[in-house]
Amino acid sequence: MSKNIRKTLINAKAATIVHRNASWIAVLALSAPAWSADPVPSWHPAGDNAGYVCGGISAEGMAALQKQKGDSNAEFLFTEGPERAWVSGVSVTIRGNGLQQPLQFTSDGPSCLLRLPTGEYTVQASYKDMPRSQRVKVGGASSQTVFNWPAK
Repeated sequence: MSKNIRKTLINAKAATIVHRNASWIAVLALSAPAWSADPVPSWHPAGDNAGYVCGGISAEGMAALQKQKGDSNAEFLFTEGPERAWVSGVSVTIRGNGLQQPLQFTSDGPSCLLRLPTGEYTVQASYKDMPRSQRVKVGGASSQTVFNWPAK
């Protein structure tokens, strides 16, 4: 086999390998949002005068969420165990005199920021089929309410 033919075959194989890898790289690049953690969370409206946003699965996600804290007047933090490890997937129901109907959602992360009308609310939160309930007063400065579950 001549040098030129061998060089051509080697270049063709290299081009095929690069092409195959480029395809995989393109697939990974296009799917990056699906496996990257904590996109910037967006607010979910709940009636005319209420809303919530949850997130903060990673430290970076928590930092992104906390940048929106100025738009809220209440915050919930969901934790587990004595180490207060962050948890998500908490079912939340909020009832109170400032809402026409209960506000219900499942948290996308350990922290939820809320915009609620001034008033008193009962917050029911459930994680791993273990309910917790707290009274929350909204008005004035924003406050954080922590819901902690025992570690299983």
